[in-house]
Amino acid sequence: MLGPYNWYLAFTIGIAVTITANVLLYNFSPVVVVNDDNLILGKATIPLEILRSPKALTGDEAFRARGPFLTPDTFFQIRGGVDGVVLLDNIDNQDDYNKILISTRNPERLAETLASAVKAN
Repeated sequence: MLGPYNWYLAFTIGIAVTITANVLLYNFSPVVVVNDDNLILGKATIPLEILRSPKALTGDEAFRARGPFLTPDTFFQIRGGVDGVVLLDNIDNQDDYNKILISTRNPERLAETLASAVKAN
């Protein structure tokens, strides 16, 4: 025995901490939902009628959108390790944010879904 505790107890605690951390990460990860009227982006609910021109960006374009071209008038939800992003225009004059940037693993699919939902509204 290498320490003051039983290795069975240490193993059980390690497994419990790992499972708990994974459950918390899964439950608190941001969700992107497009329904008939709104874009739900984590805790933000954005009406589709104020959104225009969804563009899927990958590679260097996505890097620049997340980095040097990210301005204070952009509302963003970015996840680390996810390359693709979707950039949207916000046409609401009363809103401080002119653009919305969303990181996603499937930027083309999200952009197409947003384009058809925005066109329907």
